[in-house]
Amino acid sequence: MSPSIFKRSADIVIAGPAGWQDTSAHQADSLRAMLSSGNILLHGFRLPIFSFSSKSNMKHLPMVQHRTAEIERAPAYDPRFAAVRTRLCRILSVILNKPHQDINMTVLTTGRPGLAGEDASVSFSLSYYQSRYCVIALCRGARIGADIQFLNEHRLANFRWLFDDFLSRREQFFHPGLTEAEIWVRMEAFSKMTGQGLEAGLRRLFSIATGLSVSPIACSFSDFRLAGIAGAVCTEGVQVRQIRLAE
Repeated sequence: MSPSIFKRSADIVIAGPAGWQDTSAHQADSLRAMLSSGNILLHGFRLPIFSFSSKSNMKHLPMVQHRTAEIERAPAYDPRFAAVRTRLCRILSVILNKPHQDINMTVLTTGRPGLAGEDASVSFSLSYYQSRYCVIALCRGARIGADIQFLNEHRLANFRWLFDDFLSRREQFFHPGLTEAEIWVRMEAFSKMTGQGLEAGLRRLFSIATGLSVSPIACSFSDFRLAGIAGAVCTEGVQVRQIRLAE
């Protein structure tokens, strides 16, 4: 896609203290400055190990987890969802410099979760794989989508089976240096960025993810690997220069 159609260029910065609870004032100022300067923040973490035997698993979690579990109508007894949303609230509290109780989360008209009021310019996306790992991406002034998948033979075989089911022979062989898992996370990241989800159509999403067809929205894909995980970030109107660690 021609760089001239992008509104700006930016770095993806892998950043953030491990828990975001004890963030120093210097760290908070640095993170807010990175986001305000147009960069994209990417934070990854391992999920706690939970037992899913009963709703009592939620008792040791902060109340904010129950509150944020309502945003996407997810079951409030799912501790993974609660843990991820709690981490998101901690990050937003640092980034927006306000208590989590004052963060106004909503479901946007596109179907994406987002922020309302004076914080609406900050977009976020999250993805977690089963009970093991999660990434949260944040961007100011542009929509963003992120997705991760574990790289193993079982998962790759599932993706091959899925692609065989809806792709033509020509499309199946059009993998420009990407594995099936890497194509899939691009598809998911784009669908999260737009808010349409997979309802946009698997063939259409595959074509956009692999470059077979031009996206109707000016966007860019950034691929990354983390400890056996394939990930992708899709940003609207932003050309990503590099993925780097926070200084």
